[in-house]
Amino acid sequence: MGADRIAEISTLIREVLESYASSPSDSDDELCATLEVDGHPEAWVQFVFGTLNFAYPAQQAPDAVLADVLDQLPGWRIESWEAEKYATVNFDHETSVARIANAIDALFTQLFSLDDFSIDGRLEEISCGSDDPSPPELIAIDHDDYHAAFVGTTADGRQFFLTTPFEPAVGGRDGEEFLALYLFDADGMLLDAKIDRCGSRATMDRSARQSLQQKRLADLGPVTYQRIEIAPFAVEKFGTTFGLVLRAPEDEDDVWAVEAQPGNYMAFFEPWDSGQYDT
Repeated sequence: MGADRIAEISTLIREVLESYASSPSDSDDELCATLEVDGHPEAWVQFVFGTLNFAYPAQQAPDAVLADVLDQLPGWRIESWEAEKYATVNFDHETSVARIANAIDALFTQLFSLDDFSIDGRLEEISCGSDDPSPPELIAIDHDDYHAAFVGTTADGRQFFLTTPFEPAVGGRDGEEFLALYLFDADGMLLDAKIDRCGSRATMDRSARQSLQQKRLADLGPVTYQRIEIAPFAVEKFGTTFGLVLRAPEDEDDVWAVEAQPGNYMAFFEPWDSGQYDT
């Protein structure tokens, strides 16, 4: 049964690859293979050239949960993900049909604990034109005197964002305050995340957090407060997702967003280079 299933997946993959190879270079349309598990509508994978987009029921980051599966795809990298919703993975365009098919089959097996199952697959044209909303590669944050008071660059060209995420006090929980220093390279890729617990808002030692904030800034050396351009990211610590986290549209009327988490105290929308955010 597994061999038959992989053969069916492989047929759809070949059709996508052949369509891509024969399409004009300026075409805005691309063939997409959607694969679903019979009787399990929550289990689905979409394949377009060089990309897998799939249902993701886990809370941990995909690179921690799926490394053994994704290692079948040379050059794999997580483009975006949202806990208990979806993940998108890019990989080398030269990857063989067999590797892609086996990776898709393993995703169903590992993520949804499936063994003997059948695939329902279909092909459809999707638009990849400039009017098709897509997640940002970079977002800009302009320096201001509010949530972006501590953004800028170091003397050696790194970019930084020092901020105060928080878990809200809701549902009978005390909540928690944090201090986070995110460091990026000149291209906006995350280099390091230093995240400290500061206690609940009611009991937090504010002078201690202020002292820690000043230490984190001093450790950077000379800095220039100015606009930064950085890639969305997510890191897990203390059982919480921190970062500037991508949020995928929930329906056709929704849009992509990038949210400062935890706390969702800054939200970024297109145009991604505006430098502005909502609170």
